[in-house]
Order: sequence, then structure tokens, then C-alpha cells
Amino acid sequence: MQPASVASTITILGASGSGKSTLADRLALLLDLPAAVHLDDLYFKHGWVERDGDDFRNRIRDALRQQPEERWIVDGNFSRLGVEHWKRTRLFVILDPPYLVTLFRLVRRTLRRIWTREPLFGQKDRNACVETLGRTLLHRDSILLYSFRWWWTGGLQVLERRVRETCPDTPVVTLRSTADVDRFVASLTSQHQADPRRVR
Repeated sequence: MQPASVASTITILGASGSGKSTLADRLALLLDLPAAVHLDDLYFKHGWVERDGDDFRNRIRDALRQQPEERWIVDGNFSRLGVEHWKRTRLFVILDPPYLVTLFRLVRRTLRRIWTREPLFGQKDRNACVETLGRTLLHRDSILLYSFRWWWTGGLQVLERRVRETCPDTPVVTLRSTADVDRFVASLTSQHQADPRRVR
């Protein structure tokens, strides 16, 4: 892991279960932002209906316009549908823990969501997306099956190549462990506290 200066716009990428949303929320709090932008929240309609590309991209634009003074954290991949914000990104963070680590986290998270019937993607009403045992084990869009395919086909490596091809001058930090993440956050914390532009 290489140290990175405090960036005004950060995009976090990685496999399901790698900790993207957790890190995004952590950094938003650290950098005094109102909230991270989670692409999953913008992509799925109620009942797991997926938005089309134009609608999805418009929602990303609207979400970023609500962030203060071109300062934001975005987490999520969706490289086939909406990468306009990549061009405005000042730092890419790629989470790349071992597959078995992400699988363990994914299973634990999914079982918790099934048990609690936790509504996903910021949805609150009775038609909100929820994880079910059938969707997890039997559905063609099973998150566990998706995770395995992503790992087996080298999805993260493909995504990273696209990042470097699309934004060759933008720094990329790869974090492979919890210790890496903690060091990265500590580095950003010290730099943010020393930033003279910071509102105190």
C-alpha cells in the first residue's frame, strides 16, 4: 500500500463483501462529508428491479450534485453502466482481500439480513428489497454465485485494468487486508487534520 494525499473525490471499488460501503461511510465521516454515495442504493428499484443505464447515470449525477463543493465518496463498481464520475475521481481505492475473507463476510452479512429481514438500499416500505434464503441459494442472481463468478473470472483485475486505462493519471491505492485499511484511514486522518482548507 502506498500513502495517498487527501483527495476531494474518492471512488471505492472491490468485490461484494470486500468492505466498500463500510469504508465509504468511514471516510465520509472522517472527511466531514454528509454521506457516502452507495451505487447499489441508486441502481436497484423496489423488488430488485434494475434501472436502465440512462436512469442510473442520471441518479448518480443527481447524487453527486447534492455533495458539497465537489467533495464526495462513491462506492460501487457498475463499470458497464456508469463511470462518468471516474473522470472526476482524484483517488481510486481498490479493496482486494483474499476470496475466502470476502466469502466469509458475505455469508455472515447475508445470513444476518435474511434473519432480520433488513430492508436494503435505503428502502423503507413494504416492497423494499430484502435478502431471502431462496434468493441466496436458488436464484440466478444469488449473491454467493455472483461472488464466486467474480473471483473465478478475475473480475477485480478486469475492473482495475479499466480504471488504469480510463484514468491513467489518477492514483490507485490497493488495500488487501484490514491492517492495510486501518493504515490508509490513519494516513488520511492525519493529512485531513493538517489540511489548512479544512473548516474547523
